[in-house]
Amino acid sequence: MPSILTKAIRANPRLQAALSRARVALLSPLPSSDRRPDKVGPVTDWGDARPGIQVPPTQVFRDIQIVPTRRFAYRNKIADGGPVWPDFETNTVVRHLNHRQFVDSNAVPWQFSGPKLRGPMVWGGRCLFHFGHLAAEHMNRLPASLYQHPRAPVVFALPPHQLIRDVPGYFWKIAAWFGAAPQQVHFITRPFIAEELYVSPQVEEFSPIPSPDWYLDLLDELPRLNGIEPIPYDALYVHRLGFVGIGQGGHAGEQALVDALRRAGVAIMNPGKESLQRQMGLYAGARKLIFAEGSAMHGRQLMGRVDQKILVLRRRPQSTMACGPLGPRCRELEYAPIIRGFAMAFNAENAPVRPHGLAFYNKDKLFESLKKNGIDIAPHWDNEAYDRLKRRDAYAWYKATMARKSLNRDMTLDHIRKAFGEAGVPMPSDAATAATLR
Repeated sequence: MPSILTKAIRANPRLQAALSRARVALLSPLPSSDRRPDKVGPVTDWGDARPGIQVPPTQVFRDIQIVPTRRFAYRNKIADGGPVWPDFETNTVVRHLNHRQFVDSNAVPWQFSGPKLRGPMVWGGRCLFHFGHLAAEHMNRLPASLYQHPRAPVVFALPPHQLIRDVPGYFWKIAAWFGAAPQQVHFITRPFIAEELYVSPQVEEFSPIPSPDWYLDLLDELPRLNGIEPIPYDALYVHRLGFVGIGQGGHAGEQALVDALRRAGVAIMNPGKESLQRQMGLYAGARKLIFAEGSAMHGRQLMGRVDQKILVLRRRPQSTMACGPLGPRCRELEYAPIIRGFAMAFNAENAPVRPHGLAFYNKDKLFESLKKNGIDIAPHWDNEAYDRLKRRDAYAWYKATMARKSLNRDMTLDHIRKAFGEAGVPMPSDAATAATLR
């Protein structure tokens, strides 16, 4: 159980920020603050890639100041550090897009400009500690830049109050897959001047705009360059188990679907347990790739074209998540409307928190969508187990959701009560919740 002190710290964002700054100040002089993995698996060597891919030339900036991050500038996702860009407002190549809107701000020059680092460097972007956002929007400048400058150091901005030792393992694996070895990554911890900084555009983000052919041509090289052999399966399901219990988005009772699919002969993948190389082999070999809608879909964006169908089991009404990038990568892309009800929280500003909502299956539509794609789970479905798992997940999600810091409790409870009622799940009492979660 959290201590009284821990609870007090969690309840005070300013105190959290002050403690984080103090931690960085204390630890950053130590050699261990720069700890990074020695090996992360194969590193793509773009020098062995097919020549002549029609990649847009990188822009080059000479003697440009680059400064560390001080704070987040947009929704705790886009930090304010990095290069101090000239013509920032008009040069779209250096800007960062999210949902077709520029959401970044230019870095502010420091009085102390720091040393000049000689030779070419590549702008990698911002290292956000979230796999889905890294794969979907933050790392896709790398293939084009490293195709043209494969040995150049790659510059990344850390999130505020973080050390290199804090960088999650999946960042290093994505960077290596795109061609940057751990020792090739240069995190901005002090101001410096880059003699030459090369920049490629952000190619993909959260929008329905299809990915350009030249970018997919680059990604098509990656399996060969990394020795990836397709792992053949007629159908592969990528699940999202474990998220609802911590108040994240998911399908209530998904374990029952996983069990039925497995009995029907469908291969099951837990993206959190597989190496990146094995994930790519599984994605490359699946004739039908089925996702529970979620961040794991962005892992498929690390590869190019595969002759396969991608089927997404929606967890948010009308969602077409990642349709722009995924559409050109496959033969067919389908979003299955398999939701019967959807519960979500409302924050203190009365805005819905849809990404963390809980979806309830419409079993008839779920069975129909899968059968249309050659998978009949009806003979393998355990309805009694599903009802029990659905209630367990609903109550675990409810408990985690109602513990959120920023919450309009009345609006949230009204919405949950209606969604649970439509799904046939009684609203939990504390006793009922505790009993169900045992």
